[in-house]
Amino acid sequence: MTSRCFAEEVSREPAEPVQDVVLIRGGSGELVRLTGIVVEYAGDGLLLRPRAGADRAVPAEQVLAVETRRQPGFLEARKEKAAGRVEKALALLRDAMSGESRPWARREIAAEIVRCSQAAGNDLAACDVFLKLIAEDPRTPYMDCIPLAWTPDQQSSGVENAAQGWLLDARPAVQLLAASYLLLGPRGGEAAARLRNLSLGREGDPRIALLAATQLWRTRILTAPPEEIERWEAIAEKLPLPYRSGPYYVIASAWAHHGRADKAVTLYLKVGLLCEDPRPLVARCLWEAANTLPKTGWEEDAARVESLRRELRQRFPESRWTSQP
Repeated sequence: MTSRCFAEEVSREPAEPVQDVVLIRGGSGELVRLTGIVVEYAGDGLLLRPRAGADRAVPAEQVLAVETRRQPGFLEARKEKAAGRVEKALALLRDAMSGESRPWARREIAAEIVRCSQAAGNDLAACDVFLKLIAEDPRTPYMDCIPLAWTPDQQSSGVENAAQGWLLDARPAVQLLAASYLLLGPRGGEAAARLRNLSLGREGDPRIALLAATQLWRTRILTAPPEEIERWEAIAEKLPLPYRSGPYYVIASAWAHHGRADKAVTLYLKVGLLCEDPRPLVARCLWEAANTLPKTGWEEDAARVESLRRELRQRFPESRWTSQP
């Protein structure tokens, strides 16, 4: 009897929380693995509560990865997005959001909703979710999901109308987002001035400064001399991989205009083969690579072109670029 009652008492005790794992880069560049409960993870750092001892604060720039108990729908959504079933991925992410109570984990889900919304071709919805994300965490560690405009076909009237209001916002990330959609339109001069100001880095976020500088390259695709494009390329190579897709596309377009198909294809392929997001841009770069490849004079062009088109169809079935000649 005593044993049975003890067993029942033990079963009623709350289970010990599952420990999170945080991978960080130490002061000397070494990789350090920490365990505990992530209390908060935002732009100003990560707060970890170990099993014993005091809480540990880690600067956000040192955090490389967080392994935690995630909602099943979140993990499934990533698989669905990778397979091109972005609407199903969005539905799963919304379910995951409703089942997640940790604020920092909800922001991670929001960042994935931004990416999926853009993959579904809804830039305005992606922007709306991103604006809510940075309203809660202005220096979000998920800044790489910012749904900037990089291509002319992103200049939709719906986003441009909203962007005119965003341009007046005091927050640098909102100004950057707005300027990207207004840069090639009637308010391009004002947008360019805002980007130049942001590129100076006075706001204290180097990610925004670098993205603002690379956005300005879009205005010089047709006029930049080769030596300037080479400088762009050197800058882009130093960016973290999640931030390179847009700048690489701009540089590739500039090289293509100069008739340097070899350089253009190389950069289009870097986006198409190395980057995951934004999916519409990655798909376009695969298409651009396939269409530009015959101009390089490289051997076995036909086989390579067909290989790229096959990869485009397989990885991005949702993309309109799969049906473009």
